[in-house]
Amino acid sequence: MKDWPVNPGERHNALITKLLSVIPALAVVAVVASSYIARSPDIIAARVYGGPPGPDDTVAWRVVVALHDRGFYEPVPRLPVSIETQFSPAVEGTTDDEGAWEARVALPPVPDQVEITVRRRDSNTVLLHGLVPLHPPSWNASFRRASPHMSGRRDGSLQVDLFLLRGTIASSFPERALVRVSRSHGPVPAARLVITGDGMTFRPSNTPVTDAEGRAMITLVTSFPSPTLEIRATDAEGQTGSFECALPVRTGAMWIDPDKLAHNAIVVASPVGHHHAYLTVFNEQARLFAARLPLTRDETGGATGTMPLPPLPAGDRWVMASPDPQGTGSETDLLAWPMSSSTDVPAEAAHVSTPMLVDGMPTARAAAKQRAHAGRLRALLILSVAALLEAGLIGLRARSARRELEHLIASQIDMDETVSRALMGGSRFWLKMLIATFLIAIAFGALAFVTWLGA
Repeated sequence: MKDWPVNPGERHNALITKLLSVIPALAVVAVVASSYIARSPDIIAARVYGGPPGPDDTVAWRVVVALHDRGFYEPVPRLPVSIETQFSPAVEGTTDDEGAWEARVALPPVPDQVEITVRRRDSNTVLLHGLVPLHPPSWNASFRRASPHMSGRRDGSLQVDLFLLRGTIASSFPERALVRVSRSHGPVPAARLVITGDGMTFRPSNTPVTDAEGRAMITLVTSFPSPTLEIRATDAEGQTGSFECALPVRTGAMWIDPDKLAHNAIVVASPVGHHHAYLTVFNEQARLFAARLPLTRDETGGATGTMPLPPLPAGDRWVMASPDPQGTGSETDLLAWPMSSSTDVPAEAAHVSTPMLVDGMPTARAAAKQRAHAGRLRALLILSVAALLEAGLIGLRARSARRELEHLIASQIDMDETVSRALMGGSRFWLKMLIATFLIAIAFGALAFVTWLGA
């Protein structure tokens, strides 16, 4: 069988035809690869919470690592991290189940701010880098004391006053209170008291008698939120007085045993079966100590935990317990218990908000957006080049076909001119070419639009 020689024009046309099919496929593959490379990985960053350093210039910082995904934040548990400053070596730790880690960093006497870096130890990725104020104004601005002296309605010739020994009370847990009966010229001894209230129990009884200083100590256990307490007093001469108030009961709050505090131990009890308690020990000037305390569930559905109390400076100090590492909640819910050693002198409760000192999430999100934007630009460039190549190849193929048609018509000597003009198409040929190019631009533009939105 005789092999006929292949026309170079046919080879050229066959190559163009193949390229017309291959280029769109290659463009799609390149766009997908570029989008995959530039896709935003899990946006993981750290936030640092804390307050002023203690007298020994040691700061207690709470590092919280979170993953940002479509507007939601999820804690990153069991992540090995480190924190370092320009004044101190790296301190290493691991986040807990809530993505938090309590770090204690010893600093020399430094200015009002320090530069810190938080890294992942498994990949050396920077999760946060920035300046941290050592004396945040929001710390001092948020500090509040809560008086143990309850306000309420009084009646009668005897004045009856009620003091919560620790300035606050948690539902379902015992709390000591002091009742004082007096008149204008001094305390009233041997006054008989009758104490009533909804959803309350009293120990040793609800009918105590005041001592020589006109005082009586009782223990309250409440089960209702904001219950009303009423105290009626009668002295030996038959004069009476009454006091009525709504107790500021914190429903669901974590309770700290005052007797164990006197023996340098922190015992936390929660009416809800939380797994952990985040403790913050502070005074008016500094955040002295912070820790995550594991809790063990008990048979009542609550949970308890114990830890030794670290050495702390003397003076007024408070300990706050929260199930949330960020310590979110209202000021009343997050009142801290006084760490007073006295069992019969009322002490003030206190509140302070642990501020976020620096946030690494905006930088991480900005970097992710920059990577995504770069990926979109690469995809747009790839599709633009592919569209130009496709349009150019279609133009070459059309021009080659037109030449072949002209050659064929020229070989037909007896062909009528009208028929020849109709076959060549005239100006309509270029109109068709323009429409084809426009359709190609629409197709690649639609692909570029979808890629831009989805990158």
